[in-house]
Amino acid sequence: MKSVTVDMSKIGMKVCAACNDEHANLEADAKIAFLKLESCEALSPQEVINFLDWLDKFRVGIWLWYLQLSKGSHNMDTSKNLLFSA
Repeated sequence: MKSVTVDMSKIGMKVCAACNDEHANLEADAKIAFLKLESCEALSPQEVINFLDWLDKFRVGIWLWYLQLSKGSHNMDTSKNLLFSA
C-alpha cells in the first residue's frame, strides 16, 4: 500500500471541451444538493440523481488521475477496452 499526499489544486485531468461543456452544470447542481443535505432539507429525486452523478464523476476522476500518477504500477492493460470487446 502506497500513501500519496497532493495539494487538491494539483489533482485533475484534461478533458475535451465537449465533455467539459456537457457536464459544466453538474458541480453547481451538486452544490445545491449538498447545501440542502447539510441543512437537513429534503432533496427532490432529480437533486439526488445530480448529487450521485457528481459523486460518480469525482470518484472515477480521482481513480483515473491516480492511475495516471502511478504510471501503470497496477499491472493494468489500458490498451484494450474489455467492456466492449467482441
